[in-house]
Amino acid sequence: MLESGVFKNFTGIEILENNKSFESQNNKAQYNPNIKKIQIDISKYHPGTLGQEFGHVMMGTAFANNPEIAGRFKNKIEKLGESLDGQFLNSKGEKISFAEAIKEAYPKKSQRPEEYIMNVVEFLSQPKYKELLLEKGVLNELKRSTLNYANQIGLLIL
Repeated sequence: MLESGVFKNFTGIEILENNKSFESQNNKAQYNPNIKKIQIDISKYHPGTLGQEFGHVMMGTAFANNPEIAGRFKNKIEKLGESLDGQFLNSKGEKISFAEAIKEAYPKKSQRPEEYIMNVVEFLSQPKYKELLLEKGVLNELKRSTLNYANQIGLLIL
């Protein structure tokens, strides 16, 4: 992250309570370029959210300067998801598409690229989808696409 310049002169992490200074009251975390810190609202934190929120902050910051790449990356993930259509069940037990599964899992979430991508990451990281990702080859394609788009925005991923 530091080498890529996404977080220029990064100075650390700041833990806050009741994020009144955040850009959006819905944020659990954000990168504040004025103080060059990732800020986390401890009042909204629960186990499992830290990685997700860092991902949001990193993706949001990386894509802020290149919304076209963000949109293309989102579209690529949506297209990859089509290969998984019919592999998911809705709340009624009916087979549904990948797109429908994401919409059902995150009905109130924004669909801007950064939010969508992190929702997909969270959704597919459920242990029950491990075999599906490996069997369909989606994991390798997601990795390849992630590295490709990261390279296009100057993000170094090792």
